[in-house]
Amino acid sequence: MTWTKYKFVVLLSIAAVTVGITFTLANFNDIVAPDEPVQAFRFEHAGSGVYRLEILGENLVMKRPAENYHIIINKCGETLAFIHSGAVEIREKFLPDFRSRVLRIKSLYHE
Repeated sequence: MTWTKYKFVVLLSIAAVTVGITFTLANFNDIVAPDEPVQAFRFEHAGSGVYRLEILGENLVMKRPAENYHIIINKCGETLAFIHSGAVEIREKFLPDFRSRVLRIKSLYHE
């Protein structure tokens, strides 16, 4: 296999896990109806230079790096924008009616 195939398989695996977690949390929030909906992750600004990351209920507190944090933030933003645009292209190309199918299945399930 070439490196491109390996990258594709890893990307496909990550996408499958992400979709599974998203649907699991959505159904959990619908069925259990907790006071505050459960989220896969939450990132909050907790003060001057301190951030709080919550992953499935587990908390992690981080301090912003003192030097070159603008470079890090810009690079992360560029990477996320690139990933998002690729995901949108894949969704539009291969799953044009995905949302309507999921909503139709969900409505049949709740009847």
